[in-house]
Amino acid sequence: MLKRRLFTVLMNTRPFLKRRYLSSEATLSEDEYEKLADETLNKLADYLDSFPDKFSCDREYDVNSSMGVVTAKISQKMGTYVINKQTPNRQIWLSSPLSGPKRFDLVGKKWTSTRDDISLDALLNNEFRKIFQTEKIDFSEWSTIANKSWEKRMSTWVTKQFDGDMEKVEMPIPTIEKPDELLVKVKAASVNPIDTVMRKGYGRQLCSAVKNFRNCSMDSTILLPFIGGRDCSGIVEQIGGNVKRFKKDDKVIAVVDPFSSGTHAEFVVVKESNCVSKPTNVSYIDGAAFPYTACTAWSALVSIARINPYNAASQRVLIHGGAGGVGTTAVQMLKAWNIDKVVVTCSSDCFNTMQKLGAIPINYKSAEALEKLISEGPFDVVLDCAQSELTEQSSKVMGLWRNSVHVSLSSPLLDDTDRYGILFGIASTGVKYFLKATLPIVRRGQWYSYAFFAPHPECMQQISEFLKDGKMKPVIDQVFKYDELPIAYEKVLKKKGRGKTIINMNES
Repeated sequence: MLKRRLFTVLMNTRPFLKRRYLSSEATLSEDEYEKLADETLNKLADYLDSFPDKFSCDREYDVNSSMGVVTAKISQKMGTYVINKQTPNRQIWLSSPLSGPKRFDLVGKKWTSTRDDISLDALLNNEFRKIFQTEKIDFSEWSTIANKSWEKRMSTWVTKQFDGDMEKVEMPIPTIEKPDELLVKVKAASVNPIDTVMRKGYGRQLCSAVKNFRNCSMDSTILLPFIGGRDCSGIVEQIGGNVKRFKKDDKVIAVVDPFSSGTHAEFVVVKESNCVSKPTNVSYIDGAAFPYTACTAWSALVSIARINPYNAASQRVLIHGGAGGVGTTAVQMLKAWNIDKVVVTCSSDCFNTMQKLGAIPINYKSAEALEKLISEGPFDVVLDCAQSELTEQSSKVMGLWRNSVHVSLSSPLLDDTDRYGILFGIASTGVKYFLKATLPIVRRGQWYSYAFFAPHPECMQQISEFLKDGKMKPVIDQVFKYDELPIAYEKVLKKKGRGKTIINMNES
């Protein structure tokens, strides 16, 4: 009798002991648990949503997923399954119309009910096979944390507070959350001026608003910790279910939007549309030099100024600040399209580089700079990659009443939204744009516009082809080791370089 009671006590306390052991051994933070739970719920929702295409479902069958809760209505008679996460407790809860509520903890790589000693996938398999009367249902690959990257960690450089020190830390490898995404092992990445100012909080209001809208969140610190880097070259580690153009171990060049974690880490998740194959004749270092600057130049020259391979031969373009990353990329793109003339302003020590690229350089510090620009014009397109007194006189060198366009990469939008908030910031930018753009249109028929970096799949494909054919070659100012990333940031922040600053991930 005593042995039986002792056995009963041990059996009843076993789940408690097991949970206590799991808690003491756990190495994942609350945020990491939340991401794991989100991944599980997203995959479960995707699988449940595919049932009508695979099995005979009631016409009332309906699946919804929102804010960490997945509901699957089987039918009016059967009822609804509800699966939700409880991040503070690091749990997933299931409310089943057949077996009632159950709690699941992460044990190994499975969400498991320690009280009943059954995994979430096993329970769902048992019940859904019974409901739909088929053995073809299999939840195992959807409820298991099968992505082994969660067992691993990666090195990354982060800024935990805006304008704080950069720290090299270990973080979980990011997971693929959408079917059109790839996980890329970064081999090389570039450092761009936007990285150095975003690390200090530049654009935080607008970027936070966009990211919160994407994630249905109201988190004011959603951009922290900040991971910089907008482009890279690397090797495909994993692919999403809808990725068609790439497979594991493919070598790619990629660009990342400004609202996502950056490439200054060992791994990064990118959209398939933002990747192209790295030509075999191009190194990782060279491949990482173009994506961000090319997409920025594309936004200005193609999306705004409407230059393309078919009309470039009749266009004259002036680029202020032509010796920087965007400028040297823009020059090469235009020359590859057989531009009629491209003139750049830069310092005299950059003349040799710009002439080799096929541009006509003019020293922006020279007293005769404006006269020389007038003699080289009139220009159909003026692109501001840098601000100076000379850029403010661009209307004097542009064509009159011929739809000439002045495009600036120095929009006040991010600065204004940081200073005044989203609504008043946008209004402030609108007023400034109106005042700057209206007079040239009325008096001279000249257009003025801002341009912003954005990923362009067509641009990425064009750059890949130009690299393969040797029509474009990166102008690299300096290559840093991965451990020297903070030094690279400081260098780029000073804006004294010619061409691109690259991080070699193979060297630490």
